[in-house]
Formats: sequence, C-alpha cells, structure tokens
Amino acid sequence: MALSFIVTGTAWKWFLDPGIGLAHTMQVWGWESFTFNWIKDGKMAIYCIVIAGVWQSAGFVMALFLAGLRGIDDSIIKAAQVDGASLPRIYWRIIVPTLRPVFFSTLLVLAHIAIKSFDLVVALTSGGPGYATDVPATFMYAMAFSRGQIGLGAASATIMLATIAAIARRARRQRRRRHGQSTPPGSVVAPGFIDVHTHADGDAIGSPAGGRPSPSWC
Repeated sequence: MALSFIVTGTAWKWFLDPGIGLAHTMQVWGWESFTFNWIKDGKMAIYCIVIAGVWQSAGFVMALFLAGLRGIDDSIIKAAQVDGASLPRIYWRIIVPTLRPVFFSTLLVLAHIAIKSFDLVVALTSGGPGYATDVPATFMYAMAFSRGQIGLGAASATIMLATIAAIARRARRQRRRRHGQSTPPGSVVAPGFIDVHTHADGDAIGSPAGGRPSPSWC
C-alpha cells in the first residue's frame, strides 16, 4: 500500500505487455514458443487486475495479521498445551477466534478498496479490452464525464455507496454482538475458558465442587 495504484498499474502493464514484458523477455532468452497475453485477452484481462491488486495489498494484509498474532497472550496457548490440546485444535479454538476482528477489518478494507477501485484499472487496462475489465468506478466515470449521462453515473455511485455501507454495517453488527455479550452475575470469565457460574458457596455449576473449569479447547 506504500505505492500509488497508478505506479502499480503502470509497472504491471509493462510487465504483462506481450511486446516488452515477460513474454518478450522469455522469447529473447530462447523460449520462442512462450506466450503470455492475458492483458490482451478479454476473458483473462480481469485476472491481471486481480494479480496486481493482490500484489499491492499483500503487505498491508500481512501487517494486520502480524499485529493480530502478536496480540495473542502466550499464556493461553501454553495452558492449552499443558491440557493436552493438539496444534490444530489450538489454531481452531484459540488463534482463529482471536484473529476474527482482524479478518473482519481486512475484509472491510479490501472490499472498500475493490469496490471503489479506479486508478489501478485505468493505469493497467483502461477498462479494456472492450469492457472486459470495466468496474463500477470506471463505469461511473465513463457515464458521468465521458458520455454526459449524469443519471447513470449517479446511480452507479449510489449503488457503490450502498454496497460499502452494507459491508460496514455487517462489520459493526458483528463487533457489537461480540462486545455486547453480557456476563451473568457471579460468573468467572477467563480468556480461552468457558463461563463458569458459581453458587453462593463457591461451587461451580457444571464442574466438580471446587474443581477447575473445563477449557473451551477440550
């Protein structure tokens, strides 16, 4: 994400161009039968956009997940290992649920970028060949500013806004549901453990009297 999408699109356009890019280089090196003309193929051109977009956003996504992994308490994982939890169960019951906010945040950011993607498409394919790589943002620009059909351009912008708002609302609902879970009075909550409701005499419901609560990964 440090580079502009214009720079990324231009660089990938040169790299994927059959006349000066990868295909030309391989043919110069002696592999004369090598062809790679995805950017000129109407059925494959959209995948060039996907490749460039993934390459552009991969570092940002990796940084988000690295920050999420660093936020996991090592004591929880060690407790699970002491209880005999296998590595797949640790990932499925501890690491993945802990990274759920990172998943939602990444999905929200990438969906927002994908929906309003304009500069990358313009720099790489300009919406072509034909209309093969036309996306909502380029369609809106073409209708509103190139063809003078302001109504279609405004409708496309409204649909984009509604889609992004729906994704954001879904993410907010999941966040409220996660943070809005109430803890009953007299319950003990520990990270990675199920809630343990206690009686007035201190015995836990669902576990032996005075016993240790069962971890959620068991």
